[in-house]
Amino acid sequence: MNSKLRRGLRNLASALITIMICVMSVFAIINVVFNFVYIRSEVYQQSMQPTLNQNIKGDEPGDIVYCNKYSQIRRGDIVIASVKWHNKYIIKRLVGIPGDEIEIVDNGNYSYSLLVNNELVYSRSVGDKGEADKVALTNYYNSYKSFLNNNKSNVLIRDDGTRVIKLNENDYFLMGDNWAKSTDSIEHGPEGRNSILGRVEIIIRKGENRYIEMGRNILRMLLY
Repeated sequence: MNSKLRRGLRNLASALITIMICVMSVFAIINVVFNFVYIRSEVYQQSMQPTLNQNIKGDEPGDIVYCNKYSQIRRGDIVIASVKWHNKYIIKRLVGIPGDEIEIVDNGNYSYSLLVNNELVYSRSVGDKGEADKVALTNYYNSYKSFLNNNKSNVLIRDDGTRVIKLNENDYFLMGDNWAKSTDSIEHGPEGRNSILGRVEIIIRKGENRYIEMGRNILRMLLY
């Protein structure tokens, strides 16, 4: 091998090493920035089904979510919160913000509707599920009625005599999508803004490749 070829190979090897170092540095910087912006949490409970799913095997995590600590939170967002009544982060739906009026209406036949500021948000019903689900959903509605009886500072009596939950300054109301399996603000009351750590922006479903799906979600956010 002549000296010219050896020099060429050395230069190529040097260039490849430089490129690898640059790529690794870029990924390291992205990882540091990502971890600075996002909080990772795993879904262990059933309270957000079918939006988010736990692992049916029990102790193993289900879906993985990442919330942005610096994004503006809005009514309807899925958020991660740190609360006094739970030893892990909770993942819930932000259904009410300061000034909102929240009402759950009993439609009969194990069907209930959530209204925020007199507008229908969604309804929950048991359908053809078993007796245990009927009891659980009824208990959730009864917890709402109990809230109205025991939290005078968060109760508004309308002109027609109807009592609803009224959120004061710095009151944020969190509820699970699956009422029959959720423990949330209906039982424990509103949370302060400082309890809400951020809005969920990335969801990685069970069985998905974490890094591929994370990259897709980041790309979607950048394009959006």
